Amino acid sequence: MDVLISGAGIAGPALAHWLTRFGFSPVVVERAPSLRDGGQAVDFRGEAHLSVLRRMGSARRGAGRADHAAGHGVPRRRRT
Repeated sequence: MDVLISGAGIAGPALAHWLTRFGFSPVVVERAPSLRDGGQAVDFRGEAHLSVLRRMGSARRGAGRADHAAGHGVPRRRRT
């Protein structure tokens, strides 16, 4: 089944990811003429957020990347 998703911010591509996993054929459309160089910082903290990233296969891809302007990065587990 084809699904049209309006908006390529955070939610649009995430929704497309999950719909694809469940057998749908999503198409994401965006009215902006091109990608932006910057955007809103996204902060993933705690087990709930990290478990979603792991299920999406994105936990490793984001490790070590940081929004240098805001000084935020992907938090890592503390060693005990």
